[in-house]
Amino acid sequence: MVRLLNGARHPDVLCIHLDMFHLWSLAEQDLLSEKVLYRLRDTGQGLNRVQSAPKTSRMMHTILHKAQKSVGTWVGSSVIHMGDHNVPNALIFIDKYTQIYRILLPICNTLSQISELASKPALRSYIENEYGSVEDCIKAVLGDFFRHGFDGSGADNFFDAGSCIDGRLTSAWNWCSALEKKRYFPVFLLTGTSRSVFSGHCVAEQANSIFRFCRFRWRVVDCVKKNRNHSSKLPSHIIHSNLVV
Repeated sequence: MVRLLNGARHPDVLCIHLDMFHLWSLAEQDLLSEKVLYRLRDTGQGLNRVQSAPKTSRMMHTILHKAQKSVGTWVGSSVIHMGDHNVPNALIFIDKYTQIYRILLPICNTLSQISELASKPALRSYIENEYGSVEDCIKAVLGDFFRHGFDGSGADNFFDAGSCIDGRLTSAWNWCSALEKKRYFPVFLLTGTSRSVFSGHCVAEQANSIFRFCRFRWRVVDCVKKNRNHSSKLPSHIIHSNLVV
């Protein structure tokens, strides 16, 4: 994937997902660490608990180094935001990575249905007239996504659009928000995928769910820190929820 097209600035996506379970474990350790304190800070997206994540950050730099070594030539910034206004803490970092499939799944569903569309004479004629062939149609979508879904577009500045998760997701969401302006947008409509899949009430619902989850999670973290040596004092639903590690 990382060698397909020029312009993409984030070839470490696959590497990160291969190490996802390890990152989750390290994020938990950073969140529950008694040596790493947090502070409430207005990050521009409301009050957030800003807390450094040394173990998670160290692992991310290792992953980044592997990605840079594997591709030979690195395009763009290699900044990893962690514990700042872009990515306040390890929980936000991990949670944002778990949203990637919500972006990729509609795209994959559309691509997988293009061949089926072409089984109908009228739609095959449209695809061939517009793109040349089914394969070229798929390449048109993938080519544009790999060029502009990871190029740092949509951010306020270059620094915030580096190798960080915010830069990656900002570019991907920016690409999705412009889907209806794309030449191949009718193909998405024909397969039942529209811009609303990526935005609108869906995003709002996801954001609310993330907010509720984070709020509950922080309560658990505080509770664990206060009662680390007295687990019997924890509410039973927390003890048996597999959230305490």
